[in-house]
Amino acid sequence: AFNNNNFTNLNSNYTISYDATNPVISSISSSPSTTYATMIWNTNENANVFPNPASDHFTVSISSEIILQDAELVLTDVTGREVMRSKIQNSETEFSTVELSDGVYFYQLINSESIIGNGKLVVQ
Repeated sequence: AFNNNNFTNLNSNYTISYDATNPVISSISSSPSTTYATMIWNTNENANVFPNPASDHFTVSISSEIILQDAELVLTDVTGREVMRSKIQNSETEFSTVELSDGVYFYQLINSESIIGNGKLVVQ
């Protein structure tokens, strides 16, 4: 469970520090010397992809400067093949769909510390 501090103890063995509000731990794994936690941010509050469906372009909007640092868009097709990976440079970054076939894609918005958001994008 999370508390309002910047540190959270899990089973009194591991401590996770985070630098923003309301992350959700989606998975934890550990080796003898290292523990990793994947955080997923509330996509509705921090990131948006529009228009959806998209025709010739779509825009990724990220609302927090902390989350924007080292942010990337990863787009995969329905088979899981990565079709696009690109840095998100600004709070609103536009991407072209010219080289994408019509269809359903899955996006992940990530930075060096977490998954910012994910979802489905339709290109038509």
